[in-house]
Amino acid sequence: MGCPMFERRFALKRPSEYPFQSLYRPWSWLLSSFNNVALLAFLFILAIALYKRYRKKRGAEKFTYRKVVTNKESNENKESLISVLVIGGSGNLGQCLTEQLVNDGNYVVHSLDLIIPPESKMIPGVSSYIRANICSPEELAIAFQETPVDVVFQTAGLIPTVKTKDSELFRVNRDGTRNVVNACKEARVKRLIYTSTCDVVLSSDKDQVIKMADETYPYPKDPLNAYAASKAEGERIVLDANSTTMATCVIRPSIIASPYSGLCHGLLMSRGGYIGDGTSQQSLVEAGACANGHILAEKRLRESTEEIGGQVFQLGGVSYEWRELANYGLDESGYTAWGHPRRSSYPKWLVKVAAFFNVLIYNLTGYCPINQFLDVASVEFITRSYTFRSDKAERMLGWPQHPPLDDVLVGIIDEYEANSKKSK
Repeated sequence: MGCPMFERRFALKRPSEYPFQSLYRPWSWLLSSFNNVALLAFLFILAIALYKRYRKKRGAEKFTYRKVVTNKESNENKESLISVLVIGGSGNLGQCLTEQLVNDGNYVVHSLDLIIPPESKMIPGVSSYIRANICSPEELAIAFQETPVDVVFQTAGLIPTVKTKDSELFRVNRDGTRNVVNACKEARVKRLIYTSTCDVVLSSDKDQVIKMADETYPYPKDPLNAYAASKAEGERIVLDANSTTMATCVIRPSIIASPYSGLCHGLLMSRGGYIGDGTSQQSLVEAGACANGHILAEKRLRESTEEIGGQVFQLGGVSYEWRELANYGLDESGYTAWGHPRRSSYPKWLVKVAAFFNVLIYNLTGYCPINQFLDVASVEFITRSYTFRSDKAERMLGWPQHPPLDDVLVGIIDEYEANSKKSK
């Protein structure tokens, strides 16, 4: 039995003439209104994202094979030169490799990629640009039939991003490489050099630390991600194809650095910091030095097929710490050589949370709010130490010893500034 005084004290009398009972409690009305607005906003954003995906899929250009001959004069001395095809020639490494092959003077150079660059960005001296998809055996067959070559550099590959599915990585890096190998066999290509990555030995084990590993370091049972697994399978396909009729070898560069690689471009354009204490060490190889290693591999493969064929060569480069790289060239004014103020540290757990929501929002809306390269796997990659040796490449290929880190970074920054002035 309740207390009459208590009941009278807390009884809530509402005016009978008030038509909207909910408005008698303003906080309830505000809360319900906020929920409705939030729900409508979410549905509106979702509808826009789905519509954009539909339009993108519907309006996507159907891919077709195409060849553009840019330098007919290079075919006049074709008999005395070596005909090469750079697959992935419009990529970061592919462009650098193509330019060095042209400057070498001993090659007739052809470039194959998903896109043909505009005329203003074509490298002078390239014989032809071919648009073809390595995932299409039919297009590769046409390319090799129309453009007979002696040497193929397979640099094409798909890198992991938030927008990339694991199935796509295997379709390009594994199945696409298999298509290239089969096309080379059919076209009787003499030499095939495959661009892999040192990531193939990285494990999903969070405690894994690799210090100055060589080519004998084993493949892990649990690769770091689908990219590492797909590139490892591409390696096996190329090495198994080595024979007396077609010699093959694999080049494993560490992180490739150039003004437009994801790593250095982010340091040049972003004001962000590094993760954790920044003491994790990794290896860095400059794009020009990496391209030079590919050309040296072709020359040694031509001279000594039995010794070089079926071999793996690492291009480890120089080692660095993330905090050292992020704050490179820090002066008294508090600015780094990248052109930004001193970078600070972000807690690893906070970056992981941001990476989780970055992926979640992309999966829901098709839009990356932070960065397309930021996911949990990339955070794990950045915060662990992986360094690699290059002794075998130096000994067997004659790859020159890497320059100091300062020389590499100064060259990258100078090149970026020079290209920026040209674009203006």
